[in-house]
Amino acid sequence: MAKRIRPWQTFTPSKDHYNAFRWCTERYIRIYPKPVRKTGDYKIIKEVDGQKVFVSKEEFTEKEYGQKIWDFYLYLYSESQK
Repeated sequence: MAKRIRPWQTFTPSKDHYNAFRWCTERYIRIYPKPVRKTGDYKIIKEVDGQKVFVSKEEFTEKEYGQKIWDFYLYLYSESQK
């Protein structure tokens, strides 16, 4: 039987992505997808200390949101290093 590939498994995070994820979690920054009822797509939510501070204007498909979340972690980490 062939191994089923889930939509979020199509992107492989790099070492930099994992470093950014660790940096964010140490600062209680959490990023996750939230389904949009009307379209079936997802918006990206950013929480800091349990408080929503950002909701994406764009909507992403099930195949896209995984990579967008990893890229958002990397973006936040990169901005903090400037």
